[in-house]
Amino acid sequence: MVSLFSAADIDKLVRASDLRLNIYQAIEIFEAVLIQAYQPDFQRHDEKRTAAYMKKMGVANPAAMIEAARKLPGK
Repeated sequence: MVSLFSAADIDKLVRASDLRLNIYQAIEIFEAVLIQAYQPDFQRHDEKRTAAYMKKMGVANPAAMIEAARKLPGK
């Protein structure tokens, strides 16, 4: 895990009207904004966890589905 912003910096950047966010809520919002802004590829640990969950749910070939998702436009 890597942190590019301190909690204090994030607290200064994330604001909500008529609502007080705790630092954990602000960090989650900040992370979601960065993910949407930069659209990063899945990290390997996310792919493995997703494949394991899909297998548990009965998906026949989760690895192939994840590979196909990587090739979608905009990725």
